[in-house]
Amino acid sequence: MKRIARLRIILLLVALGLPGCGGRPQWQICVENKGASPCSVYVTMGHISAGVKGTSEVHVNDVKPGGSVVLVVGEVEQTIRHVKVVRGGEEELLEVNSPLRPGQRCRIVISETRNVKALIQ
Repeated sequence: MKRIARLRIILLLVALGLPGCGGRPQWQICVENKGASPCSVYVTMGHISAGVKGTSEVHVNDVKPGGSVVLVVGEVEQTIRHVKVVRGGEEELLEVNSPLRPGQRCRIVISETRNVKALIQ
């Protein structure tokens, strides 16, 4: 799992380091665990493509304390519907319902006090 996360980060850095290569602006969702225990994060997204509504879910398991992971990147505008964080047997559901456009970044931050925030920049 660490190998895949590292590969995602390396690919993202390469993509960001090659401006002007014909790439379209992308959005990204990343997870930062500032808490004291590992957690799993599930993100439900929705989109409208050619008039058809759809939803999808992406997730990452066992984000280590102090860890950061790029969960997913994309080019087509999405709406982040929900973020669910699971730590131990506890679940926390955060309703976001915010659009994520190309060029934006959503940081899902799990704090030491177990609060979950979704910050779109």
